[in-house]
Amino acid sequence: MKEQIISTFYHVEIELDFENVFSYCKFTESSLENEKVKFKEIYQAKVSELTADEKEDFDGFSIDIDWKLNDVFPALQWNSIFNSAYTMFETHMIELCQIFEKNISKEICLKDLKGKGIEQAKIFLSKVIGIKKVFHSTEWNEIQNYSKVRNLLVHASGKLDLTQKKHKSVFDYARKHPHLIVHPEDPGSGWAQLTILPDFIYEALLAYRIFLGKICKVQIPTTNG
Repeated sequence: MKEQIISTFYHVEIELDFENVFSYCKFTESSLENEKVKFKEIYQAKVSELTADEKEDFDGFSIDIDWKLNDVFPALQWNSIFNSAYTMFETHMIELCQIFEKNISKEICLKDLKGKGIEQAKIFLSKVIGIKKVFHSTEWNEIQNYSKVRNLLVHASGKLDLTQKKHKSVFDYARKHPHLIVHPEDPGSGWAQLTILPDFIYEALLAYRIFLGKICKVQIPTTNG
């Protein structure tokens, strides 16, 4: 006989967690757009009242605000949300391992394995528990790319040193991805800044949900089977 180890309630909890991130991301997008519209209205109303000298000073101030609203604030928000979503995915992967570990008698525990994070979880689930198919999915392939992007955002603030193999790999991936930006795009420049767009986060959230959902639905042979 086979048994589904992960409860429906835990699966619902996973779905809810990522739905909350999705909703927050949408809220952030809307808030940023509203601030841009509001600032444009303020600028147009104010600039008509200024002298030429006052307008020059005000334009300098406006350029700074425009830069923050269109570049600085979005980058901070999207990086933060993307990293938080990845951490949430990693946490659920580890928790799933712990649930399987608790319910299936095995000599090897998660903590006994080398590595860390999702790679350690993969070894445990695939080699100890026997869940292999999900790790040949398109979702897992993309999640590995998300992991590389996340590492560079966390450890290098998205600044790519193209003389490093791992950085160059992310650079090549980002150049082909419609929801990632690298500037400059010339690999000969030696460096580039990585910027993620909100659609990249939505894509990652969907992959996390599908992948974890597949693990939740796995049925494991029982000792009586």
